[in-house]
Amino acid sequence: MIGIQKGGTLKYYGLLAKIMSKVMSDHQESELFTYDRTWEEIELMLDKAEKKRNQWLMKLHTLPKEKNKQSIQCLRNIKALEGVIKTLRWVLGSKDIEHPLD
Repeated sequence: MIGIQKGGTLKYYGLLAKIMSKVMSDHQESELFTYDRTWEEIELMLDKAEKKRNQWLMKLHTLPKEKNKQSIQCLRNIKALEGVIKTLRWVLGSKDIEHPLD
């Protein structure tokens, strides 16, 4: 139950605001990041992600055409890896990717 403190503020909303500000700002706290990845490490990660996506694509093509748990898993992993690949290409400065979220 939501309780009201003196002054009319809601405890719940105060706590929620604190939690959300922490959740929303985690990516901005520089002590969470080392910034020590080399370009070679990023390129290697891109290569691994592309190979992994291709493995999932090949597995998808070996499955029956009807939807089942395996095909859904393949599609989910393919889409996730496409996001990883797009982001890594963006980090590397690909001219084909203006923004990784578009």
